[in-house]
Amino acid sequence: MFGCAGRHSENRGVSSSTLQVNSRADLVTAHQKLDDAGIPHGEVTDLGDAGLAILSFSDPDGVHLELTAPLS
Repeated sequence: MFGCAGRHSENRGVSSSTLQVNSRADLVTAHQKLDDAGIPHGEVTDLGDAGLAILSFSDPDGVHLELTAPLS
């Protein structure tokens, strides 16, 4: 899903990043693609109070990534 041409063995100051996708269905698709690629990840989680759904995983350098989507 995401590629990294030149991996660094150390974290370069970025500890996390959040990217927004269009819909919860996009998160479900990303979940399946991460599964297919053998990439460890969390579940698609609805955060009703925040009005968001999230999907968390880490890149090869250990940077925590979250995909988010609006629930409505």
